[in-house]
Amino acid sequence: MSYPSFFTQHSNIGWLYNKAYYAPRSATGKDGLQYPSSVDEPLTKEGGNTNTQYIREMNERLLNIEVEDFAATIERHNRQLDHCANTKLKLKVDGRGFLTGTGLRHEMGITEEYKMGLYFDSVTGLPFIPGSSVKGGLRAHFKKLDYLKAILAHCGIQLNEGCTPEQLENYLFEGKVEGSRLAPYAQCHFIGACLSKAENQQKGIKLFRRDAIGVKDIEVLFQTLLAEQGLGAKKNYDFGKFVAY
Repeated sequence: MSYPSFFTQHSNIGWLYNKAYYAPRSATGKDGLQYPSSVDEPLTKEGGNTNTQYIREMNERLLNIEVEDFAATIERHNRQLDHCANTKLKLKVDGRGFLTGTGLRHEMGITEEYKMGLYFDSVTGLPFIPGSSVKGGLRAHFKKLDYLKAILAHCGIQLNEGCTPEQLENYLFEGKVEGSRLAPYAQCHFIGACLSKAENQQKGIKLFRRDAIGVKDIEVLFQTLLAEQGLGAKKNYDFGKFVAY
């Protein structure tokens, strides 16, 4: 199959998915969607099967992207994140893969189009999980007090005397101790998760922490929660599962 002319081996994946996916057809009638003359008309009315065929070609190209082609970009991305992360967790995606959306619409009513909005790093175009998503996924488990206590015991983590799981949650996710907010440098900031090794599509979750007590215990706790509970959507269907490496 011949792909649209704007494809290259190292095309920016985020640009391909969010921009080129819905590019208008050129004046020569090649590569792109045929848009209707009126905004009130459905997109498929004029383009018909031609639009569907273009979407099929885009889908196939996206599915056939080789992560190895982006090895250098992945390495540079990790080096940049390492400059602002002094604690990181490394997990390997297990099961059927990882599935998460952004809540943004990626849909124009064309047959066979991919409808889930995904998040990509704005500079590299690589798939990226925002720190807020990682933070929210981890924090959800702190609402299950019995489970959290069992995990803390399983990890051999002893909270400081007088510290409750609720206070630990406030410290990690709100940056508060005894109701007072810590200075920004003393809080835990979640940068996000990115591809860390192209050859086997491993992901690293990097956390930014400064002058924190028990950093190693926090690493063990977070890594255990993610490995046991996963992250993202469709976890009941074997998505969003991780194993440590």
